[in-house]
Amino acid sequence: MQYTVYATQDFMGDWTGEFPDLPGCAPEGGDMEEFLANIQAAVEEWAAEQGLSALPQPSDHEPDFS
Repeated sequence: MQYTVYATQDFMGDWTGEFPDLPGCAPEGGDMEEFLANIQAAVEEWAAEQGLSALPQPSDHEPDFS
């Protein structure tokens, strides 16, 4: 499954992500490489915290960049 993730970089150069379909799942990293490496662990941790044995289906929405 593929989920949309919005990544933002703060003024210190650190990255944080937000999954619209996984509320509260927020991978982080000191640089883009670390951020990308942390995504899978963040999703797995989020699912465990939610008590889910399987991830929900991704929604079929188009991002709004306006």
